[in-house]
Amino acid sequence: MGYNLSVKIHGIRLYSPRSGVLNIERVSEEHQDLLLEDDFDYDICSARLLGRDIATIASSITKQVIDELLTAETTEQAQYKLVEAMQTRVNDSEFDQNLSLLAALKEGLNDKVKA
Repeated sequence: MGYNLSVKIHGIRLYSPRSGVLNIERVSEEHQDLLLEDDFDYDICSARLLGRDIATIASSITKQVIDELLTAETTEQAQYKLVEAMQTRVNDSEFDQNLSLLAALKEGLNDKVKA
């Protein structure tokens, strides 16, 4: 059974039925810049936060390989293998959201944040 948790920070309601786990404290205390994004979306914020986390623990070679993979998968092309692999067979309208999640992950990987 999932929780129906909704918290409001800086006038923005943070809730994601998809993730179930919230990063509210981390975002509000350590990554407030993410709250200032136009059209704030919790799932996109979480993907970007994950990218930042990867950047702090990955070696430079690993980070480069992930960045190259995400660049290849998020630039305009005929077939988006990773995005398509993320889609459920039940709902194929997730394409744009999945592409946005990968783009946010890549952005977070390359964010310059204070240590």
